[in-house]
Amino acid sequence: MSTYLTERQVKVLKLLSQGLSIDEIAHTLGVSRSNIYALIRSAKRVVSKSANTVKLYNELTGNNAVIVYREISINDAIMKILAEANSMGVKIPLTTAELILKLVKSVDDVCIDLINSMIKCNLVFRLDPTDGVVIDRFS
Repeated sequence: MSTYLTERQVKVLKLLSQGLSIDEIAHTLGVSRSNIYALIRSAKRVVSKSANTVKLYNELTGNNAVIVYREISINDAIMKILAEANSMGVKIPLTTAELILKLVKSVDDVCIDLINSMIKCNLVFRLDPTDGVVIDRFS
C-alpha cells in the first residue's frame, strides 16, 4: 500500500501496536529513544496533514456524503449522519428535528414508514454546511 509514511515510521508504529516499549523499539532498530520519538512525531504530522487534505478535498468537491441503507430506524440514520458529519468536520446547520422533517419531505412515502419509524429505501445524504443536507434515493 502506498502511503506518505516512511518505511521506518511504519516499522516503529507496527512495533508500538505490538506492545513494544520505546526502549525495546530503539534497541530492536539500533537507534536512540529520541530518534524513535522523532519518528512518531513526524508520523503523526503526516497523518494529520493527510486527514486535513482529505477534509479539504471533500469540502472543495462536495464529496461529503453519508449512505444510509434501507431497514434502518430513522433515529439511527440521523445519529449516523450527525456522527459522520462530525467526523468529516462538516457542521450541519439543522437541528435533529429539522433534519428529520427534511428527510420526510425529501423522499416519497414508499421510503419512509412513519408508523414504525423506519427508512425503507437506500438513501444518500450529501452534507453541505450551507444547506444542511441534500437527500437522494438510490438502488
